[in-house]
Amino acid sequence: MRFGIHVGISGGLIKAAEFALESGCDCLQIFSSNPTGWRPGRLDEKQAEGFGRLARERSLFPVFLHTPYLINLATSKADFYEKSLILLRDALFKAGRYTALGVPGPSYVVTHIGSHQGVGVEEGCGRVSEAIAALLADVPEGASFLIENNPGSGTELAHTFDEYALILAPLERYRSVLGVALDTAHLWGAGYDISTAAGVNDTLAQFDRLVGLDRLKLVHANDTVYGLGSHNDEHLHPGQGKIGLECFRALVRHPALEHVSFVQELPGLTAEENRGLISVLRDMAPGK
Repeated sequence: MRFGIHVGISGGLIKAAEFALESGCDCLQIFSSNPTGWRPGRLDEKQAEGFGRLARERSLFPVFLHTPYLINLATSKADFYEKSLILLRDALFKAGRYTALGVPGPSYVVTHIGSHQGVGVEEGCGRVSEAIAALLADVPEGASFLIENNPGSGTELAHTFDEYALILAPLERYRSVLGVALDTAHLWGAGYDISTAAGVNDTLAQFDRLVGLDRLKLVHANDTVYGLGSHNDEHLHPGQGKIGLECFRALVRHPALEHVSFVQELPGLTAEENRGLISVLRDMAPGK
């Protein structure tokens, strides 16, 4: 089990890795490119080499690349769909490069898959499956792809485990490079009551039955200001919102999640603050 935070990369990849290490991270998440833009950012190879070297030498892994929020793989708009694929191919290329340059792999691309925009869940999920198959047909070596859940606002897809199952069913041949990320705030917003250990265990049992816990590679450990089933989320630090600390204690102590990384997406302003935030989860792990 590994713990980390989301780290900004405006100062470059090397500084991002250094800040993550100062913050006490085992792993980290960064954006693959501008989170609100369609233009993929150019990969600075010199920075990437330094980033990979630090990650290898200091055991900073996995690296999770969160894609821009604009992506929609279920859209019927051809231009929107093609721009989404361009961003995802760019992210997968970068993930592969990070692994090739020294990050202990695989490196993961994490994405929201978008909204069916009124065509219905089954058709929307079918479009997503087709898009993912197109992406993973030539996935770069060292890169893997993770679908993140949503709180279920509007016609968002992947806010229930049944929708995950619909998307993943035709993609079994890509199982080795295709997995899932779960955001606790999004689970709560979608109506999964994970505020107690019993609720966490029941939710994970349902997830295992429909999706498979072996597919789960990342937990976004976020609390939220909104109530259960609100279909909204606004992140807070673990234990500081409506979900409460018992959820996170149950998750880090769950025996089936030893292989999972936990990333907090609401980092502190300083490395010292981040060390305190990470220790909240790390200190609850078995043996602590």
